[in-house]
Amino acid sequence: DGEACEAEVTTRAANGHVVARCGAGDAFGERALLRNEPRAATVKTRGAGELLGLWAERKAAVGKACVDDT
Repeated sequence: DGEACEAEVTTRAANGHVVARCGAGDAFGERALLRNEPRAATVKTRGAGELLGLWAERKAAVGKACVDDT
């Protein structure tokens, strides 16, 4: 244990070919979340790992927390 999980990113535009790789601490999916757009890629892990999810209904609260000085 203790090894970072790697993930592969593919897109329809690239005919399913790997266009990027993600590792520990990397983020993905933010464009779809922030712009309210459909997903542009598929991300699959190459092993066991942990994933932190953020859903659109929580975006407003997170955005407010990031810029709110009060």
